[in-house]
Amino acid sequence: MIKLQKIYSLMRAEKYSIALQELEKLENDQLLYPKILVLKGMCIFLSEQEGKYSYKDIIQNYKKALSIDNEYVNALLELGHHYYAAENKSEKAIPLFEKAINILKDQQSDAVIGLAKCKEELEGKSSALKFLETINSTVLDGKKIENLKKEFSE
Repeated sequence: MIKLQKIYSLMRAEKYSIALQELEKLENDQLLYPKILVLKGMCIFLSEQEGKYSYKDIIQNYKKALSIDNEYVNALLELGHHYYAAENKSEKAIPLFEKAINILKDQQSDAVIGLAKCKEELEGKSSALKFLETINSTVLDGKKIENLKKEFSE
């Protein structure tokens, strides 16, 4: 089986057509994971294989990824960017970006809470509070962070 690392390397080297061939092999093997579908959409967009694929194929891959996992942030972002930049359809992009932000906000908050609780356990409440004071809560779930601060202050 082709490893994703190989595909990432090809993409970093801007060898999108070769990466697309590798992704097609995965697709032929019935490995339709959201990540593979998003990478395929990106390679179609970035490759110069005119005639074989169209913009419709790009969108189809992103939507297929979202049909498997409707909270897959990379698919939300790539489809949003495509609507915004390639199709000039900001009205379609906005809800995708908003959903991605909300998902990431929850994930970041959970990571910060987990780290703060580890610091509290290993270094004490004051260390955990100091850490929480340094976090920019504009991108995090402020309520979750404030509740944790209250918990540590008791």
